[in-house]
Order: sequence, then C-alpha cells, then structure tokens
Amino acid sequence: MQDTSRILNCLRGGPMTTIEMACTLHLTMNRIQSILNELAAQRSIYARRWVTDASDNQIPLWELEDADSIA
Repeated sequence: MQDTSRILNCLRGGPMTTIEMACTLHLTMNRIQSILNELAAQRSIYARRWVTDASDNQIPLWELEDADSIA
C-alpha cells in the first residue's frame, strides 16, 4: 500500500512513464508495473498518451484519472 501511495504522489506531479517512476522511486519495473495494472483496473490512472523511445517503441505515459478524487 505504501508503494501505491508513492506512485500516486509521483503522478500528481504530472504524467510519467514506468521507467521514470522506477528511477524516481527506486522500485523495480516489475513492482511498478504490477501496481500500475491494479490502479488502471480501478480506473485511478490511465495511459491515453504514448511516447516513442529511441528504438521506436511505444511507451505508455501514465496519468491520474482525476487528481481531485485521489487522496
């Protein structure tokens, strides 16, 4: 639960990729991804925009669904 709160706090600063969150929070990509999947299932976050990396891979840019409703 603490990691979930940390991720939500991180996203309050604006949209981020999974790797940006992992680097900022010093968590593994697997841990971040599992929490993001849970939050997306709860419709707390979404990834409507994508960024492209140097290898032309599409990477989701995660955002809060409604910053006011997530305390």
